[in-house]
Amino acid sequence: MNDARVLSSAAVQHAANHNMWGVLSILLAGAGAAGLASLVAGWLSHKVKLSEFRQAWINDLRADVAEFIGITHQWVQVYDRISAAETSDERKTLNDKKLSKINTEAIVVLSRIEMRINPRNNEYKKDDDAFLQALRNLLNPQSFPTVTPDSSKLTTFEAAWALCAEEAVWQAQCLLKREWEVVKSGILNNLCKKLRGCVSR
Repeated sequence: MNDARVLSSAAVQHAANHNMWGVLSILLAGAGAAGLASLVAGWLSHKVKLSEFRQAWINDLRADVAEFIGITHQWVQVYDRISAAETSDERKTLNDKKLSKINTEAIVVLSRIEMRINPRNNEYKKDDDAFLQALRNLLNPQSFPTVTPDSSKLTTFEAAWALCAEEAVWQAQCLLKREWEVVKSGILNNLCKKLRGCVSR
């Protein structure tokens, strides 16, 4: 009878220990999951903030490129008028009062764009250099292509500038699309890597 009681007591103790370890395992798993969730949430919040900054960078670059092209369009119109001016006084007046001011405005915006682009060697350096050169060409008549007169309202000089502007816009679109793809896919890809790293530990 005593043996039965001892066995019964041992069984109860074993069951209690088993339940205790079960509860402890659940608590530890829950704490681990909560810790992991907190870690991932903090990391994800950081990545979201970085993506917001990158999106703002894209928006500002887009606005600056559009502003620069608009300013250089004004510049090329005044430049064309100076070239067509009949007297040196007229040319000097246009240059002093209009062209110099517009040129300065364009250089300020171009400098702002250049400072947004990574100058160091990287996988996109060639594309970035082509983008910046396409913008610089808009202020350099020597880089304008040769065009034949047509029936449009544009002068030959403006038509040549317009071709350069199309190239600059295309280069900008490529760069902006590339950066948008980084924003769009960056968070998800990095989250997957982070989770894989946590699971493998």
